[in-house]
Amino acid sequence: MTLRRPPFLSTQFLLVLTGYNLLVLVTVLLAWSGLEPVWSLWLIPPLSLAVTVYVLVTSRRPFRVLAILRHHIGLARKGELHHRTTRARHLGEVGQVAWELNDFMDLIESYFKEINTCFSRVREHDFQRRPLSSGLPGVFASSLDNVGEAIAAMEANHRLLGSSRLTGELNQLNTSHLRDDLDSTQNDLATISNDMQGIASIARANAEQSGQSEAAANSIGERLDTIAASVEAVNDAGQAMAREWRGIEDALSAISGLAEQTNLLALNAAIEAARAGEAGRGFAVVADEVKNLSTRSKSAALQVQGTLASLSSKVHDMLERSQAAASVAEDVRVSVDGFRSVFVRLAQTSHEVIERVEHVTQQSALSRIKMDHVLYKQYGYLALARPTELAQATGQYERLTLWLEREGRELFAGLAGWQALPSVWQTLHDSVIQAVRAISDPAPDEQQVLARMRAAEQASRRFTEALDALVRPAAAGMAPPRLALT
Repeated sequence: MTLRRPPFLSTQFLLVLTGYNLLVLVTVLLAWSGLEPVWSLWLIPPLSLAVTVYVLVTSRRPFRVLAILRHHIGLARKGELHHRTTRARHLGEVGQVAWELNDFMDLIESYFKEINTCFSRVREHDFQRRPLSSGLPGVFASSLDNVGEAIAAMEANHRLLGSSRLTGELNQLNTSHLRDDLDSTQNDLATISNDMQGIASIARANAEQSGQSEAAANSIGERLDTIAASVEAVNDAGQAMAREWRGIEDALSAISGLAEQTNLLALNAAIEAARAGEAGRGFAVVADEVKNLSTRSKSAALQVQGTLASLSSKVHDMLERSQAAASVAEDVRVSVDGFRSVFVRLAQTSHEVIERVEHVTQQSALSRIKMDHVLYKQYGYLALARPTELAQATGQYERLTLWLEREGRELFAGLAGWQALPSVWQTLHDSVIQAVRAISDPAPDEQQVLARMRAAEQASRRFTEALDALVRPAAAGMAPPRLALT
């Protein structure tokens, strides 16, 4: 017969709260209805006290186990991994946490025991004991597998160090391959440097063409501005002429009106002369002449007015055409201004491209020089083992020195950091030569050789830092410091 497990703490807590709330609800209902017996009021305090005691009793064990868990975790933090939490049965969630922590501590303890056992054997140069990862989950197993691989690497390294002949052959093999790799990288950097110089030439040509296009656009813009000014002047003259034509037309209209009035006066005079009879005959002749004169004046005024109307129509048409031409000239000027701004931006972009290409060109050139100097050091180390190889180091030294005197000086002579490069390079070369001479003595002084090569490595580091300083300001968006030219 198996014992029934008590419910989890969350279920117990829920049941206690439910019972307590039901007790309070029943009490409130009885008090509200007024039907409760007197003994029910005396029953509520003992029930509440019983619930409180039950909660205190049932929560004591979980809190005690939690305190033990906290204590054991503190001990584990100090390195004591053998402590376990027991007496957590029938504690629901707290019991689960305790057993999960115990299992985790078992994994941790097993893991570190495997590590300590393996490395204690490694300390005694016994590499046969490898960590056992079976039974451990996840990262514990993968970590032990990695430790096993590390022990295997230690074993291989131990065997390698135990054989001087094999070590020498491997070093020679490594050096030969390193030289080949550096030679290949050097050739690649030289190709990149040449290509970047070609790109820089193309960018400069584009910049020059952009400048010429900008100058042409400026010239066209100036000419169009002149044309627009001329068209605007013609437009103003046409408008003034139109105003003058309107004045002449107004004057002719006035003359025509005067001729009409004169004709009316002559007609009235003829009527009056007819009434006067023979006495008014001479006056009638004058009236007829005045009438004829007014008729011819009106006819001439109408003819001139017709001619002026035709001319006015042509002047109006010319004015409209000049206004249209002015509008077209303005549109063309706006378009040319747009082209001009485009050419300006293109020129600015071309200059920026040139600057970036020049920076990349300098960077690739310096990378190639770094590779040359690394090759020189490799030849120097090789000459320490075989002094006959010193000729290769000397040839590499001469090539790099020639670059410093010619191409490098053309690229970086104006920069402040350039002045230190030749002397640092000479110090590096002198240190290598002195080390080779020291090791070539019948009784070589190893400490002197090491001291000379340390000096060579220090000079190599200063040489590399000086090369980096030449292009570092440009990479950060600043102009590198240049020497004042006198």
